[in-house]
Amino acid sequence: DEVEPTGWDEIGGQRLARTVGDSLGVLARDRDVAGYVIVAPPRALGDLRREIDGGVKHRIVAEIDKDVTSHPVEDIERRLTAA
Repeated sequence: DEVEPTGWDEIGGQRLARTVGDSLGVLARDRDVAGYVIVAPPRALGDLRREIDGGVKHRIVAEIDKDVTSHPVEDIERRLTAA
């Protein structure tokens, strides 16, 4: 029998999605956040969708499947306000 190699990147991505999903849930409970714009690479966005609870899902106003991890915050803000 062959053993599949562990996909550490995938496991790390799922853990990150769980952490972000939990954090958004805390914000939704503790603060009056009108809406969220979720920006993440396609795979991460899929993982995040599975981790976000109902208290957050109805507040999502937009999802953008793009990897912006190497972009400065100012560039990301400019792209979001131009959209």
